[in-house]
Amino acid sequence: MVNEQRKEFGDVTHISSVAVGVPGQRTFFLILANQTEWVRVWLEKEVLQALAGAIERLTDALALESLYDPKSKPDEGPAAAEAPGGMPASEVEVEQISLGYDEGQGILDLVVHPSGPKPLDWSELYAHVGLGMLQDFAVQATEVCAAGRPRCPLCGLPMDPEGHICPESN
Repeated sequence: MVNEQRKEFGDVTHISSVAVGVPGQRTFFLILANQTEWVRVWLEKEVLQALAGAIERLTDALALESLYDPKSKPDEGPAAAEAPGGMPASEVEVEQISLGYDEGQGILDLVVHPSGPKPLDWSELYAHVGLGMLQDFAVQATEVCAAGRPRCPLCGLPMDPEGHICPESN
């Protein structure tokens, strides 16, 4: 049973998105790492796409208010720290993601439920991610999502190699 407590993950040193499987049957997860551990966060493709879009809107809004200059990223992107090796400290599925801003830091607040073999004593993961790193992650996540099945130009639904019945062409 998961406790209703927040885990302070601290400053993220690596964030990336990964898709495994063949297009149309892919599974998506995030890798969040800090100096001492990493967490695998499973999520749906649509949630990953929405997160990337929200990050873009957040950084655009902060740039408009002169709170962030995307051209001078003080922090490094996903490649700054190598992807962690070994087993994750925790493995969770996302129920909800909140994105925020606090004094130059992007805030990822993940409400999760356990999906791995290790029991968790927390139900919320709270991580600080530099805005430059978040912005680089949004680009990388968009590329991961786009590498799947092509979208129909009329309806926007994924097209299978075997064919596509477009509801808009009827």
